[in-house]
Order: sequence, then C-alpha cells, then structure tokens
Amino acid sequence: MMPRKARCVNFGNCRRADGREELVTDEVGELLCPEPSCGRPLRDADPAAGRARSAWRLLGVVLASALVVAALLGLMWRRAKQPDDGCAVTELAHDEIARMRSHVKQGMTYGAQRMAQNARAEFEQALRIAPHRPGLRNNVGAALLQIQDLAAAGKLFEEELALIACYRQAGSQRWDALVAVLDATDAAGVAGRLDSIEAYTRYNLACVHARRGRSDEALNELERAVQKGFDDVGQLRKDPDLAKLRKVKRFRRLIESLA
Repeated sequence: MMPRKARCVNFGNCRRADGREELVTDEVGELLCPEPSCGRPLRDADPAAGRARSAWRLLGVVLASALVVAALLGLMWRRAKQPDDGCAVTELAHDEIARMRSHVKQGMTYGAQRMAQNARAEFEQALRIAPHRPGLRNNVGAALLQIQDLAAAGKLFEEELALIACYRQAGSQRWDALVAVLDATDAAGVAGRLDSIEAYTRYNLACVHARRGRSDEALNELERAVQKGFDDVGQLRKDPDLAKLRKVKRFRRLIESLA
C-alpha cells in the first residue's frame, strides 16, 4: 500500500497546520491531527488520492445499501410464498392445552344438556386460549345455532372453514404444530381431523341456510359435508333445522346415497 500524505488545515489553532507540516502514514480511514491541542481531521495532501479514497468509501456505502435492499426483498418474497398468517400457530404450554380441553369437555356436556348459553361460554373460553385451534369456532357457532342467533353462528362457521382452508394451503409445515391441540397422533392424523371438523362445520352451516330459507345453499353445504365424511343419516332425517329440506328431491337423493 502506498503511504498516505496528509496535512492539518486548522490554521491559526494548530502549529502543524501553520507550519504546513506534511504527515506520512500507512493508516486507512479518517486521519486525525496528532497535535494534542488540535485533533481535527486531516486533509489528504494528494487530492487525487483523497478523491480515490472517497470514491471507494462511496462504493462501500452503495454495496452495503444494495445488500440491505436485497435482504429486504428476499424477506418479502419468502413472506409472499408463505400461507396467510391467519392460521399461524402459537405454541401452547401443557397447562394451557389442558385448560382448553377442559373448557371444550365442559362445553360439550352443556351442549348435550341443551344449555346453549353455558356451552357457548365454555367454548369461548377455549377459543381465547387457542384461537388457532380448528373446531372451536364451529363449537361456539353450534351453541349460537341452538339459541337461534343465525347471523353470528353463520359468521363463525365461515371463519372456521376459512381457517381450515388456510391450514390445508400451508400443508404439513404447520400441521406438526396442530398435533397436540387436535389430539392427533401425527401430522397425517391432522389431515383426518381437519376433514372431520370441516364436515360438521358444513353441516352446521347448512342448518343456518335452511333456517333462513336458502335451500340451494343448504344442500350445497350438505353435499360438501358428505364429501368430507359426514354420514349420520339419522341426524339428517330428524334434525328440525332441516325440516324444510325433506320435501326437496335433491335432499332425498342425498339420503339415499348414504343409506
């Protein structure tokens, strides 16, 4: 490396500047005047060398900026390739999973006793603990369906189906995190649990549509529920929510396909 020549320009305050003293050094970067009473930055004695060093510093800044931009673009691309974080899984502690399961169990008990408001409260507690857990919105919606709050129930069923679709799009990269909260044995078991939850959610959504007199929408959801594994013919025949559909030929054909 060629030695650098520099001068202090703090004239009137530094004897080295006033004496036009030229300093020679092998140091790189910014140079400071060695005079104890000065310490101001030195100026390169060779203007061309100074300009070259400035150009290299500028190039370094440009390259660093380019690396930062590339890293940000890479992060944005990876995020764009990922599924919607609406189904991001938050890891739960063992005690949280236990409390969630306890609320679900108690909610099921209340639901079987037709105590819909109590069931709803228990399911909502579980949902607050594990908002990412498939099935809980369906549970809350089913309790609301019992008390004929059709609008709120339908909204929760739609949210449940969107959550399940999100997990399916994400695939096994997120299914591993669902094993514990869904009581599945492994990621493959999660797929079966999602099918089952979707089947019952679509059945419940069909009940909402039927109650509102939307026969075609109700039958569409029932057929999708059957495709996902719903096969409770007895429930289809006796559920009061589906009473208006039993006169429809399409509904009878659906029953026959399961008999």
